[in-house]
Amino acid sequence: MTLIIASHDQERRILLCGDSLITGNQGNGTVKLLNLFRKIKNIPVNILRPNIDPSGKIISYNEMLQEHCCMIAFAGSTLVSQHIINNIEGHLKQLRFTYKANQHTLEMICDDNTSALNTLWADDMFCQTPSEVFNHLTKELQVKVIEHSIYKAIEDFINDEGKYDRAFFDTQFIIGLSCYKTKKNHIIEIKMDFTEGLPTLLIREIQPGETASIGISRYNEKIPQMFNDKSLSTADSMFKFLSESIDDNEEVDLREIGYPIILKRFDQFKELRNMQKHIYKSV
Repeated sequence: MTLIIASHDQERRILLCGDSLITGNQGNGTVKLLNLFRKIKNIPVNILRPNIDPSGKIISYNEMLQEHCCMIAFAGSTLVSQHIINNIEGHLKQLRFTYKANQHTLEMICDDNTSALNTLWADDMFCQTPSEVFNHLTKELQVKVIEHSIYKAIEDFINDEGKYDRAFFDTQFIIGLSCYKTKKNHIIEIKMDFTEGLPTLLIREIQPGETASIGISRYNEKIPQMFNDKSLSTADSMFKFLSESIDDNEEVDLREIGYPIILKRFDQFKELRNMQKHIYKSV
């Protein structure tokens, strides 16, 4: 089980805070399998630029060297979550810079590229500056790629829609990403709806002042009061909420969530690793 929350701090950076316990079923009960499991991950975002030969044909795609990333936190089936995250990473690491509908744009590696490969291009067709290229790396594009990647991963798992366990697929995600168009950081919460049988994604953007939450819902009613103590920073308030939730969980031996608590910060396409914090026990 898992509990992860995310919010913006006063500088509009993204804070992701969660437990790190992995549990499993053994006999008639739940057992603790692993502490310090990474449930909040850094996912690289890379763009490939066409390399054109003297005849004007695209012969390869070269990776741009600038470092960009987004953050993904997950709750639910570890197996399904890891497969989905691998699929998201595979797509975000191979975005292609191309030209379609009379404009430069970015596309996924799985998009149809026949027209571009069969076209003769001018030498300077794809010589835009890095800033001009990355201006196409918007919130909307990244959400579209992530949504596509999740549905594709689910499709890979499901061969017969009448023979799958909903609990196995019921995974949730919080995405922290940046947008060149808005120059802002964005928190996206993704959950699954099984009303029509197979999963449908429920995608919601979390506005500044709001809090995303995935995993167990036992403590959701306390989330609106999380930031009432104005003497605490946003990060300290989130740590306090997680600590109290874990302490309560352990007091009645539910074994749903556990220490250490991990907090990560994200800002403008970068994980702020020097500002990462851990709490190994209640303080």
